[in-house]
Amino acid sequence: MEDHTDKHNIGKGIQNISRSKPKISTDVVDFSRTEVIQKKYWVIVIALLTLQVLLTIYQVVDDRFYQAREEAYRKSVIQSVQTYTKNVDSLTLKMLDDYKKDVYNNSKIDSTSKQQVMGNEYNFNAIMLLIKQNSRMMEMLSQLR
Repeated sequence: MEDHTDKHNIGKGIQNISRSKPKISTDVVDFSRTEVIQKKYWVIVIALLTLQVLLTIYQVVDDRFYQAREEAYRKSVIQSVQTYTKNVDSLTLKMLDDYKKDVYNNSKIDSTSKQQVMGNEYNFNAIMLLIKQNSRMMEMLSQLR
């Protein structure tokens, strides 16, 4: 009897195996899906970090270009002020020489009162020149930031 029941039990086991659906391990599928999601997140994080680094590099380079332009502009304005000052200095010296020639070395001026009048005219012209010079220099210097 043992043989018969064993055969019968073995037959049921075979039927159960053939009738049952193969089970797919959901743990493996979930692990693969989680791994893919994690990889996507890492790609996004790396892309964002790369973007941040590129934007930082761009800002640094742009700031250096801006500083270089500002420095060149500043040097240009300073050079203009120096040139203008040099020209005004030479004009002032020429004015002083003309004054000395006209007032002291001029045979047509025979009195002190005429010298005083001419001196006052030159003083007035010199003051006007200084006002114009200061105004122009203030304009130039105000362009410096």
